[in-house]
Amino acid sequence: SRRPICHFDLETSDYLTANRRHPDYTQKLPDGVRVMEILSKGVAEKVTKKFQIVNTTEAPYEIIWSRFDNDEIDPIACETQRVVISSGRRQTVTFSYMPNSAKTVESLWEFKIPEHGVTIPLLVVGRIIPY
Repeated sequence: SRRPICHFDLETSDYLTANRRHPDYTQKLPDGVRVMEILSKGVAEKVTKKFQIVNTTEAPYEIIWSRFDNDEIDPIACETQRVVISSGRRQTVTFSYMPNSAKTVESLWEFKIPEHGVTIPLLVVGRIIPY
């Protein structure tokens, strides 16, 4: 058997499978897309979501996060876009969300490990939750 190259310590969202996607969003999403939600308490209330990625291999490798659309005004940002993870070690990844309206936003990201040819799409959904 083969072990995975990396492990995400992240609870994924049922945003797509529970049909909670807003009808304004019609963009076709890549196959195998994973979803993570970031919840804020209000407009201009910045919030971060952190999770860990584990390098399960015997060698270090670089991870790269990049946005599919490269929209500079996106209220969702990855604060850990490039980092090297040592063998058997964990790296904390941080995404932030600064809502500028009450509308749910979607931001499509791609996770890459170039040395291993790994590419995983991640849809980050930012929402405001009522108190």
